[in-house]
Amino acid sequence: MPPKCQSRRRKANGLSVPRMESPEGRSAQPESELVLPRLDASPSNRPYTLYVALVIVATIAVKFALTRSIPYSQALTDDYDYMYKSLCFLQGDWKLESYGFKKIYTGPAYPLIISPWVLFSQPRAKMLCIYAIHFLLSAAVVAIGTAIVRRFSGKRSLLVPIVLATYAPTFLFNYYAVTENVFFLFLICGMWLSIDFLQTCRNRKRLMLLLALCAMMPLVRTPGYAIIPVIWALLWIHRKDLGGKRVTWLAVAVFAGAVIPEQFFYHFLYGADRMGDYASHLTQRLDDAASVSLLRPIAFFTLSILTHVGYAMLTTGVWMVPAFLTVVVVARRLPDSPTRSAWRNLIWFTFTMAGVLLAFTEVHMSGRAHMNPDDANFVIGRYADPASIVLGFAGLAALLALRKPGWKMQTLLILILPLALYATLRAFDNRVYHPMHDIGLSALALKKLRQYPDLYFWIPIAIVFVVGLISRYWSIAVRVMLVLVIGFNLLTLRNGYKYTSKWSQRIANTLKSADWTVDHLPDTTRLACDKNIRFTSPPPGLPGWKWRNLYNVYMAYVLMVYPRPVEYVRISSDLDSPIEESFGDAEYLLSVLDSAPAVNWGFPVAWHDEYYVIYHLDSEHRRNIQPVDFDAFDFSRAAMRSSDRILMAWHNCSATLREPVSLKAGRYELVISASAQGCTDSPPHLIVELTGRKPVNLEIAPDESRYYRIPLVLLEDGDVRIKLTSNEKPRCADKTDKNIFVESVRIESERKTQTTSTQDAQ
Repeated sequence: MPPKCQSRRRKANGLSVPRMESPEGRSAQPESELVLPRLDASPSNRPYTLYVALVIVATIAVKFALTRSIPYSQALTDDYDYMYKSLCFLQGDWKLESYGFKKIYTGPAYPLIISPWVLFSQPRAKMLCIYAIHFLLSAAVVAIGTAIVRRFSGKRSLLVPIVLATYAPTFLFNYYAVTENVFFLFLICGMWLSIDFLQTCRNRKRLMLLLALCAMMPLVRTPGYAIIPVIWALLWIHRKDLGGKRVTWLAVAVFAGAVIPEQFFYHFLYGADRMGDYASHLTQRLDDAASVSLLRPIAFFTLSILTHVGYAMLTTGVWMVPAFLTVVVVARRLPDSPTRSAWRNLIWFTFTMAGVLLAFTEVHMSGRAHMNPDDANFVIGRYADPASIVLGFAGLAALLALRKPGWKMQTLLILILPLALYATLRAFDNRVYHPMHDIGLSALALKKLRQYPDLYFWIPIAIVFVVGLISRYWSIAVRVMLVLVIGFNLLTLRNGYKYTSKWSQRIANTLKSADWTVDHLPDTTRLACDKNIRFTSPPPGLPGWKWRNLYNVYMAYVLMVYPRPVEYVRISSDLDSPIEESFGDAEYLLSVLDSAPAVNWGFPVAWHDEYYVIYHLDSEHRRNIQPVDFDAFDFSRAAMRSSDRILMAWHNCSATLREPVSLKAGRYELVISASAQGCTDSPPHLIVELTGRKPVNLEIAPDESRYYRIPLVLLEDGDVRIKLTSNEKPRCADKTDKNIFVESVRIESERKTQTTSTQDAQ
């Protein structure tokens, strides 16, 4: 076909085809000159390159300014889990043996990328370091994304960098220490490398970069395995150009490069199988759903996929997905050329990557909703956002590449699109969502809009109708669309930022204790956290923390006071007093003010606010504790000694201290930790005989371990003998056994009363 005919045919099909060299001309160039898509460095392109750089710098400056009201990342479990793991990895603890919390097995890539935070001591500086790393990662997304759009459209649009810079997920996730900040960049790098896939496979440096990307993505998060079917698909469509042998070894290299590092870290170091967990999880859910109805899983997945596709459409500003789908149809009619090859690569990459990522989303979703079709409208935004960003970037390139649309595109814009937009808005209207996890729905958080539900219909009709009217002037229509997308992004950022700022202030409230610790205690100070209440509800009155627990608060505290050594100590379950021998060398203890009154404990209060308290565990206020070893007792039955506790399950059984305990004159307490098994209306009794006082009959509460204290006063130095006896009948009225389990016995001296005044650092 003559070149003029080819040009007319391309223009008629609605695609902007940038001026490109012929395939022969490209192949005649040296391999080193076949560079990846990027902004041209020629003088004519320098103003646009400078403009993109200025947009990036301005965006970073705005993000830094916003950190004034976002002092701490607030996702808690995820954020500080990654920070803790980066600390373990830097110290060589790859198996996380020193990890003090519930092990959530994640790859090492992201914790290592943010690991420079350990160079800073102040909590605020630590978070600013992580924020700065995120800002640079998102800046790379904007730069590479702009290059991709310009590569396909041949245009230097001033609006494109702003659209990408204000894209809500890549903007707001910067304020959370989560893997999306790296994963988004890797996805865009994969798109960038896939555009000229043949040149990537034939150039050693770019091929090594692609294989490195395949190895890194699963090490960021398990859905990174999506890169394998994506590259396999591209290898398949280019199998004739590359040859069978090269395709085979590249397919094997991609698979091995992705699987071996991931399996090494997860299986050999962690002892976990993430992909196996996904498979067993999905199989179990399918079996449970099929036992109710065979159509149940089909209905659930169909509705859930539609929900998440609608979420992707809404997140990307509505226009991107339809534009991309139009290009899919148009690009098939292009004649063979580097342009057609690039579009085909982009289409295959986008469809395959988005499809596999949405498949991971559905597997994760099946556990949340138990494959109930009634709950299929629930959105897992953090799992769907990676698919959204791939569709959004490809759609943006397609939107700018289209010339004046034909009747198919106009029908899509004027008839189909408003109905799809209306259905999407109505589907997400009144649902409760988490703006951090479902960040694309933040734009719907307008109360005024919800007061007038008819606006959900008229707004999309008006927007699409206006664009449809000016579609004959397509370049103007595209600019209007991009301006509307920027406005939508800013609305989403406004609502999402309000949420992020509010929750950041709340975690900042809990981390006042960390600020005080860093400012007032040396790095060598040994700290302790109240382990017994770390899984309990937060203190009453702390706003917005109904679903948080002290496990998360302690995790944040540990990371914010690093490198001070922190231990977890068990506090008496009845909270009358701490078990002080478990304090070890700890000098200060973080606990909850209302749950552990300082009056009862007698330790000086170093710092407190209305929710939390730090006690100074000074030696003068510690009890002198003398534990009694069970080996020092004689038992009436040999079977009474069982697994480091005394089992009293027989009538009139006893445990007698073989040698008396020598004590000086003073006040003491015999502390017995015990639990029982039996009827609640008639619990078993334990008789305790002490030298110098009458026998004490203790009623042992069933099914709960408690501490029982018996005062003892010695007017002069002497010996104390101890005898424990159970003379209860062996069974309750319903023939339930009455058993007593003595877990520990110790003698405590009287502790000094608190005399130190509160050192309030508020």
